[in-house]
Amino acid sequence: MPTRVSVPKSVKRAVRERDRNICQICRKRFDAVFLDYDHIHPYSQGGSNDVDNIRLVCKKCNSVKRDQIHCPQCGAYNKPIATYCQACGVRLRRNRNRERPAFLFGLSLRQLVGLAILLWIILSLLGMCGTYSLVTRPSNSTTERTVP
Repeated sequence: MPTRVSVPKSVKRAVRERDRNICQICRKRFDAVFLDYDHIHPYSQGGSNDVDNIRLVCKKCNSVKRDQIHCPQCGAYNKPIATYCQACGVRLRRNRNRERPAFLFGLSLRQLVGLAILLWIILSLLGMCGTYSLVTRPSNSTTERTVP
Protein backbone atom coordinates (compact mmCIF):
# COMPACT_ATOMS: atom_id res chain seq x y z
CA MET A 1 0.00 0.00 0.00
CA PRO A 2 1.37 3.46 -0.85
CA THR A 3 2.65 5.67 1.97
CA ARG A 4 0.00 8.24 2.95
CA VAL A 5 0.96 11.76 1.88
CA SER A 6 -1.21 14.75 2.80
CA VAL A 7 -3.00 16.58 0.01
CA PRO A 8 -0.98 19.69 -0.97
CA LYS A 9 -2.48 23.07 0.00
CA SER A 10 -2.49 24.22 -3.63
CA VAL A 11 -4.61 21.19 -4.60
CA LYS A 12 -7.00 21.81 -1.67
CA ARG A 13 -7.38 25.45 -2.72
CA ALA A 14 -8.09 24.50 -6.35
CA VAL A 15 -10.66 21.85 -5.33
CA ARG A 16 -12.37 24.28 -2.93
CA GLU A 17 -12.65 26.90 -5.69
CA ARG A 18 -13.94 24.35 -8.21
CA ASP A 19 -16.54 22.70 -5.94
CA ARG A 20 -17.65 25.93 -4.14
CA ASN A 21 -18.43 24.22 -0.78
CA ILE A 22 -20.96 21.87 -2.40
CA CYS A 23 -20.90 18.16 -1.59
CA GLN A 24 -20.25 16.43 -4.90
CA ILE A 25 -22.40 13.43 -3.91
CA CYS A 26 -25.59 14.84 -2.33
CA ARG A 27 -25.16 18.28 -4.01
CA LYS A 28 -25.92 20.25 -0.79
CA ARG A 29 -24.01 23.40 0.24
CA PHE A 30 -22.08 23.24 3.55
CA ASP A 31 -19.69 25.37 5.54
CA ALA A 32 -16.06 24.44 4.90
CA VAL A 33 -15.68 22.79 8.33
CA PHE A 34 -18.33 20.18 7.44
CA LEU A 35 -16.64 19.10 4.19
CA ASP A 36 -13.90 16.56 3.61
CA TYR A 37 -11.46 16.16 0.74
CA ASP A 38 -12.31 12.82 -0.81
CA HIS A 39 -10.31 10.75 -3.29
CA ILE A 40 -12.53 9.66 -6.18
CA HIS A 41 -10.23 6.71 -6.80
CA PRO A 42 -9.25 5.67 -3.23
CA TYR A 43 -5.72 6.49 -2.14
CA SER A 44 -5.45 3.04 -0.57
CA GLN A 45 -6.04 1.59 -4.04
CA GLY A 46 -3.30 3.75 -5.60
CA GLY A 47 -5.28 6.92 -6.35
CA SER A 48 -3.30 10.16 -6.68
CA ASN A 49 -3.41 13.50 -4.84
CA ASP A 50 -4.07 15.60 -7.95
CA VAL A 51 -7.03 17.93 -8.54
CA ASP A 52 -8.76 15.51 -10.93
CA ASN A 53 -8.91 12.77 -8.28
CA ILE A 54 -10.07 14.88 -5.30
CA ARG A 55 -13.49 16.36 -4.59
CA LEU A 56 -15.35 17.95 -1.66
CA VAL A 57 -17.93 15.77 0.10
CA CYS A 58 -19.87 16.20 3.32
CA LYS A 59 -18.90 14.06 6.30
CA LYS A 60 -22.05 11.93 6.02
CA CYS A 61 -21.45 11.03 2.36
CA ASN A 62 -17.75 10.42 2.99
CA SER A 63 -18.47 7.97 5.83
CA VAL A 64 -20.82 6.00 3.55
CA LYS A 65 -18.33 5.87 0.69
CA ARG A 66 -15.27 4.39 2.48
CA ASP A 67 -13.00 2.68 -0.09
CA GLN A 68 -15.68 2.23 -2.72
CA ILE A 69 -15.45 3.79 -6.18
CA HIS A 70 -18.15 6.31 -7.12
CA CYS A 71 -19.58 5.95 -10.66
CA PRO A 72 -19.46 9.32 -12.47
CA GLN A 73 -22.47 8.40 -14.65
CA CYS A 74 -25.13 7.21 -12.19
CA GLY A 75 -23.59 7.92 -8.77
CA ALA A 76 -23.66 4.30 -7.56
CA TYR A 77 -20.91 2.94 -5.30
CA ASN A 78 -18.87 0.00 -6.57
CA LYS A 79 -16.30 -2.30 -5.02
CA PRO A 80 -12.66 -1.17 -5.46
CA ILE A 81 -11.93 -4.13 -7.76
CA ALA A 82 -14.86 -3.43 -10.12
CA THR A 83 -14.04 -2.43 -13.69
CA TYR A 84 -17.64 -1.68 -14.71
CA CYS A 85 -20.46 -0.05 -12.73
CA GLN A 86 -22.98 -2.66 -11.59
CA ALA A 87 -25.88 -0.21 -11.92
CA CYS A 88 -25.34 1.38 -15.35
CA GLY A 89 -22.49 -0.63 -16.91
CA VAL A 90 -20.16 2.32 -17.58
CA ARG A 91 -16.43 1.53 -17.47
CA LEU A 92 -14.87 2.78 -14.23
CA ARG A 93 -11.56 4.59 -14.07
CA ARG A 94 -8.73 2.11 -13.73
CA ASN A 95 -5.68 2.82 -11.65
CA ARG A 96 -2.43 2.45 -13.52
CA ASN A 97 -0.19 3.29 -10.54
CA ARG A 98 -1.18 0.27 -8.51
CA GLU A 99 1.68 -1.63 -6.94
CA ARG A 100 2.30 -5.18 -8.06
CA PRO A 101 1.99 -7.82 -5.32
CA ALA A 102 5.27 -8.97 -3.80
CA PHE A 103 5.44 -12.65 -2.92
CA LEU A 104 8.77 -13.73 -1.43
CA PHE A 105 11.56 -11.33 -0.45
CA GLY A 106 9.81 -8.56 -2.40
CA LEU A 107 10.01 -10.48 -5.69
CA SER A 108 7.14 -10.64 -8.17
CA LEU A 109 5.69 -13.94 -9.35
CA ARG A 110 7.48 -13.60 -12.70
CA GLN A 111 10.83 -13.13 -10.96
CA LEU A 112 10.21 -16.14 -8.71
CA VAL A 113 9.40 -18.35 -11.70
CA GLY A 114 12.57 -17.17 -13.42
CA LEU A 115 14.64 -17.98 -10.33
CA ALA A 116 13.05 -21.43 -10.07
CA ILE A 117 13.94 -22.18 -13.70
CA LEU A 118 17.49 -20.91 -13.21
CA LEU A 119 17.87 -23.04 -10.07
CA TRP A 120 16.58 -26.11 -11.95
CA ILE A 121 19.11 -25.56 -14.76
CA ILE A 122 22.00 -25.18 -12.31
CA LEU A 123 21.00 -28.29 -10.37
CA SER A 124 20.57 -30.23 -13.63
CA LEU A 125 24.05 -29.28 -14.72
CA LEU A 126 25.36 -30.47 -11.37
CA GLY A 127 23.41 -33.72 -11.74
CA MET A 128 21.16 -33.28 -8.72
CA CYS A 129 17.67 -33.29 -10.27
CA GLY A 130 17.01 -36.99 -10.74
CA THR A 131 15.74 -38.19 -14.12
CA TYR A 132 15.54 -34.69 -15.61
CA SER A 133 19.29 -34.22 -15.44
CA LEU A 134 21.06 -32.66 -18.40
CA VAL A 135 24.33 -34.36 -17.39
CA THR A 136 24.60 -38.15 -17.47
CA ARG A 137 25.65 -39.79 -14.26
CA PRO A 138 27.84 -42.84 -14.01
CA SER A 139 25.92 -46.05 -13.54
CA ASN A 140 25.89 -47.62 -10.07
CA SER A 141 25.49 -51.20 -11.35
CA THR A 142 28.50 -53.43 -11.01
CA THR A 143 29.59 -55.47 -13.97
CA GLU A 144 30.80 -59.01 -13.40
CA ARG A 145 34.29 -59.68 -14.51
CA THR A 146 35.38 -63.09 -15.47
CA VAL A 147 38.77 -64.16 -14.29
CA PRO A 148 40.80 -66.22 -16.82
